[in-house]
Amino acid sequence: MKHLCSDTETVEILSYVCGGEEPSHSHVLPPDLRQLYRDNLSLNLEPEIEFRELIHTIRRPLQQNDNEICQHRDALERLEQRRQYLQAFLDQSNAFLSPIRSVPTEILFLVFDYLCSNIGFSDRAQPLVLASVCYRWRSVAVSYPKIWTYINTPRNSPYADERTRAFVQLYLDRSQDMPIRLHVSDFPYGSPDATLLSMLATHSHRWFRATLSLTTEGYYILFHALKGRSLTNLRKFKLYGPSLDGIPDSFQCDALMTACKLNSLTFQKAIEHPQNPGLPLERIRMLSLIDHDNPASILRCIAQTINLRHIRITATSNGQSRGLLPAPVVAAKALSFSQLPRCRT
Repeated sequence: MKHLCSDTETVEILSYVCGGEEPSHSHVLPPDLRQLYRDNLSLNLEPEIEFRELIHTIRRPLQQNDNEICQHRDALERLEQRRQYLQAFLDQSNAFLSPIRSVPTEILFLVFDYLCSNIGFSDRAQPLVLASVCYRWRSVAVSYPKIWTYINTPRNSPYADERTRAFVQLYLDRSQDMPIRLHVSDFPYGSPDATLLSMLATHSHRWFRATLSLTTEGYYILFHALKGRSLTNLRKFKLYGPSLDGIPDSFQCDALMTACKLNSLTFQKAIEHPQNPGLPLERIRMLSLIDHDNPASILRCIAQTINLRHIRITATSNGQSRGLLPAPVVAAKALSFSQLPRCRT
């Protein structure tokens, strides 16, 4: 090694290779070898032999170093796995002392009711989520019929009808005999699910609030399924979609005439003959009209609302000018022909 580097540098290199301290110089090669490395000249026979001896000397400790790295890496992985287990055990042990475990069932009823009373299409499965948290929450959720009374049935896909039916049937079963709040839609797909509508019609006596967004065909199927049934608990009824004038004049939904508690009605599009679907307008105290731009059509609707106390008319498009006909103008023209002294607009 005397021709490659000084004796001191040789001792430092071999000592470090065998596990000693790091050499005093900051580069991999000592100063004498760095110049030789940069010159890129061929070696004489003697330096070449010395380099081969040095390489052979270094290979064994290099392999030993790799083996130690693998051993330490395996030990580190075992330590990390052990830490994860201990942390999980600690977290689950702390859960035994969590205050939520001591919350009375009556308080959970209130929390569940709050979470499920304002659900929309996107979170209609909120009761199922609550029932999936733990055994106790599932027991509380299943035993509390009220949170299963909010039923939304959006048709995200015509191929999801069977799943939606199972979803609705589960809610109908778990809500027991409590009044239900219903939102049914067959948009944007025009073909209604007759099986689902018939299923809901069998529970019409439990309808408390009903919002329908159906095609003309959907309304026809639903009204036919409601034939001979009652809506005695219905208090709020909303009908959206195309004009109900698409329903034949000779066909009435006789179940609507049994809605003795109905006091709020909202429907879209003008109805030339509002008595045809069987809407009990004489019982309505709050009336909301959407997409009505003809004062004469509005007048036909409110002419039969002898107990009307509040009316709201939404500004809609004017078919001739394709502009917006202000709601106050429509309301003023319609109410100027009516005799409703206590009605507010």
